[in-house]
Amino acid sequence: MNFLKIACKVQAQNALKMMILLAIILTSTSLSGQTREQQRRADAYDQNNRNRNQNATNDTFWWDLLVSAASKPRSSTGIVSEKYNNGNWYAGQYANRQFQGVGTYFDTKNNRYFTGEWEKGTTKGFGISYSGDDFNKQERYLGVFDASGFRQGYGLFFSRNGQISLGTWKDGKKNGFSITYFKTSRSETKEFIKYFGEYKKDNINGYGIKYYSDGSFESGLWENYKLVKPLTKLEVLEKLGF
Repeated sequence: MNFLKIACKVQAQNALKMMILLAIILTSTSLSGQTREQQRRADAYDQNNRNRNQNATNDTFWWDLLVSAASKPRSSTGIVSEKYNNGNWYAGQYANRQFQGVGTYFDTKNNRYFTGEWEKGTTKGFGISYSGDDFNKQERYLGVFDASGFRQGYGLFFSRNGQISLGTWKDGKKNGFSITYFKTSRSETKEFIKYFGEYKKDNINGYGIKYYSDGSFESGLWENYKLVKPLTKLEVLEKLGF
């Protein structure tokens, strides 16, 4: 009985994490991405606030945004907004001259934004990452990161080619259970549109169900995208723990 209670509690916690991820992505369309329109508004905002003693251009906008979002510093000795010689910038909490707490960092070379948790100068914990100026073509990830900046743990990912994945990650790759939607060409041909099941290093490996655009599906045990043991949907769901 105690084991059953523990198992139910773990499942409830996992479900809660996934619900939180979905709620955030649905209620916040762009927390860290800075499109050209956002940059224009940020520059306009700074132009109207020249009385401030800051040398930044649109950093003022992002600095105020961060302060409002992180008004209660956590283990931080201050909030800083600074620009570097290579064009990168950081706005957020810091401690002992390192990024610490909540902050936004922009990488000019890769045109990438990261807003989230930092620990001793590296990403660690929950965050949102955006790459690209066109919102509809941005690579976006909302979830947990490790110290190397890789997707690690629970997360929701939007790829540039229209693929959407909600599930677990390891070293930046889908690993474990995930639900993935694939962009289709809307043609009359049969296309792979959804996968519900297990991954290993971004490959479909394990128990899962593949859905196609004509309404058909394949379910069973997979190895590198190939069905090696057909099973019913119910059998697959039982193998996945549902």
